[in-house]
Amino acid sequence: MNNKQKLLVVTSSLLVILALLAFVTLPKQRFQKVLSSKPTLSGKIIKNPDFIYSSEGWLSEEDAETPVFVKRDTIDWRSNGKYFIGPYQGRNGIILLHPVNKTKGRYVEQTVYLPPLPLFGKYYLVFGIQNAANYISPTDCSDNVFRILIRDESNKKIETIFERVMNANEGWKDFCVDISDFANKNITIRLESLAGGPCGDWKGEWGEVDYIDILTRC
Repeated sequence: MNNKQKLLVVTSSLLVILALLAFVTLPKQRFQKVLSSKPTLSGKIIKNPDFIYSSEGWLSEEDAETPVFVKRDTIDWRSNGKYFIGPYQGRNGIILLHPVNKTKGRYVEQTVYLPPLPLFGKYYLVFGIQNAANYISPTDCSDNVFRILIRDESNKKIETIFERVMNANEGWKDFCVDISDFANKNITIRLESLAGGPCGDWKGEWGEVDYIDILTRC
């Protein structure tokens, strides 16, 4: 093998290595889709997925605007949002997550253990969200940003698995996102409602969430 051939082999090998590195470091394309309707919830992994409480009010003192709080014996969901029994735009058990201000959002979260996957099984996070400005405080253009983060409690690594701007004209939307890669881990699932979107940083940011659950199909 002459020098030219050796150089060609080395160059080809380097190109293969660079291509493999690029493939490994590419962001994972996580499966997600919009559902045609609200699914039947399970509640086997997430506690109280449909947000069922007997009274209305703030879910905690964090960023509360009034001294009216939900009465509950155990804390399943941690949140700085406000709960309404409903019906509310056709759905019951709603958490209102209007951001505190332009830089601080509101959230709802729960820590769960996601069991090992059965053979050929999958785990899907399902949730229903909307921007309700058309019902509460309409503007010429209203939207907000929804984001879902999952924190691996073993190493505290946080991954954003979903982010979307919701316009008030869309109504309720039900989503399904594959979270199978978090199986056999303790994780914290956190849904946030933030200011932002094409309408502006403070234009009808009335984000709402109807439910959050984990299912094996969607």
